[in-house]
Amino acid sequence: YDNSSITIDKPKNELKPTLGRGWFNLEPLKMDAAIKRDISMIQMRNYMDPKRFYKNPDKPGQVVHIGTVIEGPSEYKSGRLTNRERKQSIVEEILADQSIREYSKRKYLEIQKEHAYKRKGNFKKRRIQPLRTTNKKIKALF
Repeated sequence: YDNSSITIDKPKNELKPTLGRGWFNLEPLKMDAAIKRDISMIQMRNYMDPKRFYKNPDKPGQVVHIGTVIEGPSEYKSGRLTNRERKQSIVEEILADQSIREYSKRKYLEIQKEHAYKRKGNFKKRRIQPLRTTNKKIKALF
């Protein structure tokens, strides 16, 4: 009895999702924490740059792949990233960008200042403060 000639076909419901023949039947990557962070940064890119407008956040499909863009010889060297500026992930590139850090820090402090102004103790201070100024003005008149 020889088992080597017997082949077992997979049922159709056990086939892995792929992008199809046009995309070389790419199979999905395993989603780890680093890939999830990169995808969330891509979805939140509207909030990173105030001068750039994105229509809708990108929603990842079932099959996600990450690649590296290699510049061609026709691109100018001044338009390329230097080796020092290249990072391993999108999150690292965003954290290394000084202008994005300054903008996000400024926005964060504005939001914190706004929330601090609405807290319990500050409401009483705001309500009392105008009364004091009006009392001084009234006393100055007499």
